[in-house]
Amino acid sequence: MAKKPTYEELEKRVKELEKESFERKRAEEQLRYQKKRLESLIEYSSLAIVTLDERHKIISCNRDFEELFHFKKSEILGKNLDELIAGQEYIEDAISYTKETLRGKAIHGSGKRQRKDGTYIDVEFIAVPVIIDGKVIGAYGIYQDISERKQAEEALRESEKKYKNILENIEEGYTEVDLAGNLTFFNDSVAKILGYSKDELMGLNNRQYTDKANAKKLYETFSRVYRTGENTKAFGWEIIRKDGTKRYIEASVSLMRDAENRPIGFRGISRDLTERQLAEKALRREQEKFSVLVEKSPLGISLIGADDHYKYLNPKFIEMFGYTLKDIPAGRDWFIKAFPDSSYRHEVISVWIDDLEKYGTGESRPRSFRVSCKDGSEKEVYFRPVTMETGEQFVIYEDITERIRLEAQLQQAQRMEALGTLG
Repeated sequence: MAKKPTYEELEKRVKELEKESFERKRAEEQLRYQKKRLESLIEYSSLAIVTLDERHKIISCNRDFEELFHFKKSEILGKNLDELIAGQEYIEDAISYTKETLRGKAIHGSGKRQRKDGTYIDVEFIAVPVIIDGKVIGAYGIYQDISERKQAEEALRESEKKYKNILENIEEGYTEVDLAGNLTFFNDSVAKILGYSKDELMGLNNRQYTDKANAKKLYETFSRVYRTGENTKAFGWEIIRKDGTKRYIEASVSLMRDAENRPIGFRGISRDLTERQLAEKALRREQEKFSVLVEKSPLGISLIGADDHYKYLNPKFIEMFGYTLKDIPAGRDWFIKAFPDSSYRHEVISVWIDDLEKYGTGESRPRSFRVSCKDGSEKEVYFRPVTMETGEQFVIYEDITERIRLEAQLQQAQRMEALGTLG
């Protein structure tokens, strides 16, 4: 027969039961509190959240889930999540993620999911299994609408594509270098200008394709841009191609900064001006030759601008007429006044008008006229006007006074000879 407990033993047991009851109630209260905290976190989260059972049936959802997919809670609870929002186009994709989650694996991904009206939106999702005592009893599904982000990313990709297409199709070279001058990005035109492959150029320092003098010029220019932050335009320097030939480059350089506005490198637009430089040198040589010929020409030469102002008189012109540019007022009226008298002046003007009507504005046939020089003497001068496409006009003057005088003497002698023969 069992021993009857004493009063003290019964009292001790009662206290133990009371303590166990208190501890159990406190644990239940803490559990209810934690549950409410979790429910509050889910309900008021800025993310769309659903709670699923082990069959992936929805047992709860927050307001953001309703708003994201445009369903009412009554249309959501008890439904299979994949069948509800995956849509026929993406159902297989969604089911594969579900199976992974039910195997106890957390999933993080993105894709398209369907709203109640059938439209698809881009979402980022996290699927987290709920595991108790080693058994998966359900899962949490967390969704965020990333449609705007996807649109922005797509717009950025399109912008980058357009930017890349522009860079690859322009003749100008585009380069980006770090603060040490090492190439970090460039377009095809840079490789073409320098004669290297793109693989050979990547990481190459700009000092490696120029000489010391030009490297110093580069350093000084880049240092000034770094110190002042101001862009440099039309900076010229000489590069050495891979094959050893030299090319003259004109570039614009600006400073690159990171998100915190710290300098991180330089970008530049460059163009190969070698052919233009050679053409300009050749033109200067031809101009020098032309100048020598004009200066030493035995014929008088003047240049009249499109505005009818005299721009140049060669030494022979000055010698022939005695006038310098300072003596000649603006416009062609000066030469009209150089004709001896008003009746002859009228005759000359009539000839010019006739030429204009026949040959067009600015054109005139070669002719000879009698003109008055600065010292009052008169000369017979042969005029050869040459009008340029720019509207400027060169006029070549030949003093034929002596020739006319000799021709007149010859004619007189011939007449006298004829008269002698007749006698």
